[in-house]
Amino acid sequence: MKCRLRAACVCVRDGVLLLVLHHKPGRSGPYWVPPGGGVRRGETLLEAALRELHEETGLHGEVRGLLGMRHVWEPEEAVFEAFLAVEVTGGALRVEPGHDVVQAAEWVPLATCGGRLVYPPAVLTWAADLAAHLVPLDRFWMGPLDLRAGPADDRP
Repeated sequence: MKCRLRAACVCVRDGVLLLVLHHKPGRSGPYWVPPGGGVRRGETLLEAALRELHEETGLHGEVRGLLGMRHVWEPEEAVFEAFLAVEVTGGALRVEPGHDVVQAAEWVPLATCGGRLVYPPAVLTWAADLAAHLVPLDRFWMGPLDLRAGPADDRP
């Protein structure tokens, strides 16, 4: 079984949450998620989260802390996800034409997010009260990971 580490950005500004619309072949969908993706060899969680934020939305940000983690067991891989609180600091919202997974990126009012299929549902809880769930970066530490060489090393 393959294991994959993923980092996602929970960006909230004035009661509005940044979400991207995903549609992956072979999965039911489309569905909304915070921008994010796989950690590449040599990247930290924070670097991966900010790279994915920019790749998927055109925005830049600064990580403020950890909101939560989860794991998902899929038929051929285990996915471990870290959800980071990120403050958007610049850029312009856009989605690259022809992106293979992301179909749209939008700032969605928290009051209307409940009408959308959002994964994981905990994102809506975290976004509604960031301060209550935030683990500041100076209190979050993750030891080095042993990322072994293999065909999936550079997979996003």
